[in-house]
Amino acid sequence: MESKSTAFKSADAVMERAVRRGLTADRTKINPRAVRRNLRSKSKYRYSLALEVWHSYERKYRPSDPRDMQVMKHCAETLALGMIGKLDEEDKLPTPDSLRGSMRRFYNAWERHYNLEIPLDVKRSMAPVSKAVVTR
Repeated sequence: MESKSTAFKSADAVMERAVRRGLTADRTKINPRAVRRNLRSKSKYRYSLALEVWHSYERKYRPSDPRDMQVMKHCAETLALGMIGKLDEEDKLPTPDSLRGSMRRFYNAWERHYNLEIPLDVKRSMAPVSKAVVTR
């Protein structure tokens, strides 16, 4: 058995060993989807709710793509005005934190479902938008 210090001394030896142990040159059989951890049942339920709201939004405002900044700002405003929260007694708006949590669950659910990425600048822009919409 090789010691840890010599296990990777030669890159060519690593490659040869991998081929001897069954590595093939054919990469077409490898699943190209991102590998994500398994969700707890409560998370699965909340993710499915987030997608249901998105599908309802999509039916009302076609075409909609969450990778578009304007669409996500409008969607955040829709959630803020449509959710029931505990920010004030009169309007029962959600807190900025609960709105951000809902948006994060939506991003993750959408990315898992469609195997596409929502740009990081879109995701990060929603926190200030959430706060501005709820506290106006």
